[in-house]
Amino acid sequence: MGHVHVVVAYLAFRYARTLHDTSTRVLADAPPPGALRALGYATLASLIPGVMLFAIPPVVVAATGAFVVPAFVLARHRLPEERRSLDA
Repeated sequence: MGHVHVVVAYLAFRYARTLHDTSTRVLADAPPPGALRALGYATLASLIPGVMLFAIPPVVVAATGAFVVPAFVLARHRLPEERRSLDA
């Protein structure tokens, strides 16, 4: 499952960079996709060995990865507050 962690780490990095590059107004109006995309790609990446193991790894990744989704949402909600604090 190491390759799945690499996929999620890369997508988390990419999401953080997108948040950084997005203005606060755009961020409030239309947040960039992140959490569900990361979960989907992680589940797809787990299919590589999962096909040989009767789809057990994708089920495990999807179930445990669902607990990571709130971290992406929290980051998106927290960023405008931090930007306001830095501006003050």
